[in-house]
Amino acid sequence: MLVLTRAEGERVVVPHARMEIVVQEIRGNVVRLAFRAPQRVDIFRGEVFDRIAMDQWDEDEPTQQEDVK
Repeated sequence: MLVLTRAEGERVVVPHARMEIVVQEIRGNVVRLAFRAPQRVDIFRGEVFDRIAMDQWDEDEPTQQEDVK
């Protein structure tokens, strides 16, 4: 994991994904980020991604019928 310190208006660039993350605003302990990326790049909040991954995992689980051979 890479940990960076950025000030308001500063950015982080992920060239391989053609993505840029900009710190738009810092207000107390809340940081507002802006993401610039091609439309084909999916960007999710962590809790949303976790839910999608969990739903996908549930769908991939074999049913009891599939377990019995």
